[in-house]
Amino acid sequence: MERAFKRVFILALFMLAAFAVIPSAASAEEFSGKTGYFGTYPQGVYVSDQTIIKALGGLSADSDDVIVYNGRKYKYAGSGNYIEYTPIKWRVIEDRGDSYILLADKVLARSSYSDTFDGSSSKWENSNARNFLNTTFYRRAFTDVEKSDIWTSTVQNHSYTESLSAGPDTKDKVYILS
Repeated sequence: MERAFKRVFILALFMLAAFAVIPSAASAEEFSGKTGYFGTYPQGVYVSDQTIIKALGGLSADSDDVIVYNGRKYKYAGSGNYIEYTPIKWRVIEDRGDSYILLADKVLARSSYSDTFDGSSSKWENSNARNFLNTTFYRRAFTDVEKSDIWTSTVQNHSYTESLSAGPDTKDKVYILS
């Protein structure tokens, strides 16, 4: 049976030193109740099973620091601890008919917005947050099939003062609400 898919835009909510990420598309059935699950990410669920911990200790992480064991993904958290990748819960903040705009139900990662405030790196187009969301997070959180359901959005970067430019509009898979 062929499933009907609605594409969704990805957003991210930036809160102080952290941002909550918001994913992408999934079937209409998955988001029919205004919430749904899409993608996976380490969300603080530490592995307690000593057999799994021992097995993970003998495995190497891939280039994205992901360890796969028995079909499940894990992240090494230091000091012999591992965090399991678990499904990301999203809230539908807008249903556009052919697409959804989603907001992560909780903060998923932390990153600085920028390392410096030299006028260039403080703009969204050059920010650490944009780079992280559209590279590292995007690669780690979504499968190739899920990535194909995520539309690229034009992010309009508006200046709120005349003396500080917000920079040009950008094209992003994942972004911060502003």
